[in-house]
Amino acid sequence: MRHFILFLLVFFFVGNASVCQAQDEQNKNKRSKREKLSDTYKDDRKNVKKEKRSKRRKLSDTNKDDRKKVKKKKRSKRRKLSDTNKDDRKNNKKSKKGKLGKLPDTHNDNRIINDSDDGWWIELFLDPEMIVHAVSDTRPGPYPYNGVAANFSPADPYPGGILQFQSSYFRHDANLFGLLWRINYYYQRFGVDVDLINLIEDLGKENDYMNLSGWRVSWDFIGQADFRFGGQLGLRNLSYGGVSNTGPEIGFRLVGLPEKPFIFESAGTIARINGNQFSTLSGTLGLMIKRVHLFIGGQIIRSSDISIDGLKIGFRLWL
Repeated sequence: MRHFILFLLVFFFVGNASVCQAQDEQNKNKRSKREKLSDTYKDDRKNVKKEKRSKRRKLSDTNKDDRKKVKKKKRSKRRKLSDTNKDDRKNNKKSKKGKLGKLPDTHNDNRIINDSDDGWWIELFLDPEMIVHAVSDTRPGPYPYNGVAANFSPADPYPGGILQFQSSYFRHDANLFGLLWRINYYYQRFGVDVDLINLIEDLGKENDYMNLSGWRVSWDFIGQADFRFGGQLGLRNLSYGGVSNTGPEIGFRLVGLPEKPFIFESAGTIARINGNQFSTLSGTLGLMIKRVHLFIGGQIIRSSDISIDGLKIGFRLWL
């Protein structure tokens, strides 16, 4: 009996030890699995973090590239817009042409650039030394209705001929006007005419300028006491925006003395500049007060496509 009880106790302790050992092994296996699973989770988290970082970097690089591309596009657009604005400003300047800007467009082939100031012509015509010299070196010529020779053909030959200086004002509209200058010299039937027309147009923020100058010699085919008619031959120059063009010109001039103290005059020219026609026409009615001729009339300036006309008023000195 004792032996049997001892056997049971031994078996119990041995079995319990085996069970404990088995449980320990199971616990170890569970711990190993958990550790492995934890390591796997850690690795997964690390991989996920790495992937996230990689994605962020790629996204950041992509965003940087996108931002660079956007900046480049913006710069390109700004440059294009700036170039477009420059072209628009240039086109606006070109398109913002008045009649003066359109008048010489058909005469600018084979153009000659003139860098000098066009205003020197005014100084030439208004040079007081030239006028004083002309007056002092020549005796006064005849003039209409002077009481001694009330016509163009006095009994005595012209004492040095007739020298005339003319200044007049021309207006086309509220924005376009001009100043007309002329010097004439006549000896019997022979004459020399030099004229200058300064046209000025208000374009709003700026003014547009054009100069028309002419040099002609004339001969009176009809030289009666109270009426003269002559032909002219010379050159016409059109200067606009630093561009100067010149061509041959023919013209006519007639002047009559209807009755004291009135005098009428008409003149016209036709020029050929770079194969295009350019013409002027004027007519005036005035009166003589001693050697001063006051007049009023009309003026027409015409090219192939543009016509500028208006009222003209001025005076002429018979020197």
